[in-house]
Amino acid sequence: MPDDGLFVAQLNVAQALYELDDPRMASYLSLIEEVNAAADRAAGFVWRLKDGSGKLNVGRSSREIVNLSVWRSLDDLRDFVHGEIHGHALRKRSKWFIRLPSPYSVVWSIPLGRLPTLQEGLKRLAAPQHE
Repeated sequence: MPDDGLFVAQLNVAQALYELDDPRMASYLSLIEEVNAAADRAAGFVWRLKDGSGKLNVGRSSREIVNLSVWRSLDDLRDFVHGEIHGHALRKRSKWFIRLPSPYSVVWSIPLGRLPTLQEGLKRLAAPQHE
């Protein structure tokens, strides 16, 4: 994935163990700017959804964090996710986030020049796996 003329969109959601202003979330929040900057300069990065501050997207509740981004290829996305900066945060996720019982991430192909919406990503995340 993808075929010629397609990029890769990804959405992931996380449910924080604590409210974001809780001191126990400070070590996570201190990483946001560094992780976002690493994404912005990563090979194959195209776009990411930004909130008003450009740092963190709060989802459907005050403890839900969503990330929606577009990449040139699945390999580029994988390299970033498991790379040094994001990978470091990923390995510590149990310190900050609940282990969700349902899928928390979805990846799909999109045509070049089109940006996915948060609603589209959430719908795909909720869709049965065979669709």
